[in-house]
Order: sequence, then structure tokens, then C-alpha cells
Amino acid sequence: MTRDFVESVNEFALFCDENSINFSDAVRDAMIQWYTERQARERRAKSLEHGTSSLRGMAERYERDVLSEVRND
Repeated sequence: MTRDFVESVNEFALFCDENSINFSDAVRDAMIQWYTERQARERRAKSLEHGTSSLRGMAERYERDVLSEVRND
């Protein structure tokens, strides 16, 4: 672990203690939020990847259709 991370955890623990917040509950909630946000980012990335793939396929079909029309002329 890096020193910055350890210092951040210690500051967070102190903040929790000063504000009567259960440290374990706060860490659990933060981890759930982090995991949920990570899952959302992964879903968006997959959606973008699928959209890009679909657009690429459409462009290839369009190009193929245009080339076949040019050849037929």
C-alpha cells in the first residue's frame, strides 16, 4: 500500500470517529458504491463497443453496396 492510501484511510477513520459514523459500515457503503459505478462503466464500455461494431458493419455494407452499384454502371 502506498503511504498516501494509508494516510487517506487514517483520515477517513478519524472523520468517522469524530462524526460517530461506524467505520466498517462506511467502508462497506463506499465499496458497494465503487463496485456499482465500476459495473456501470463496464456496461457503458460494452455498449459503446457494440455500437462501434454495428456502425463499422453498416459502413462496410454501405461501401460494398456503393461499389457494386458503381461496377454495375
